[in-house]
Amino acid sequence: MRPCMFPILDSRLSCVYRKAARAAAISVHAQGTNPQLAHFRYLYWAAIRQDLVANATALAAIRRVIAQNQTYAVYAKQLSDLRLLDIVAW
Repeated sequence: MRPCMFPILDSRLSCVYRKAARAAAISVHAQGTNPQLAHFRYLYWAAIRQDLVANATALAAIRRVIAQNQTYAVYAKQLSDLRLLDIVAW
């Protein structure tokens, strides 16, 4: 529905992010700033967001490589960082 906002969290992506999602949940629980998230054991979106922020430079580099190929250059412009991360993680 909103491909630029939500990751495609299938079993493969869940497996890739399981440890990071658990660590994100522990971190959020320790901070105690969001009691609504206290009952979640895994926070996949938080882990994926951290990955997006930490790897913005690498995603930009991948986008530049894709843009060099005339066949795929249009996709380099259309893909959001989130969709590009989905592709890389898969």
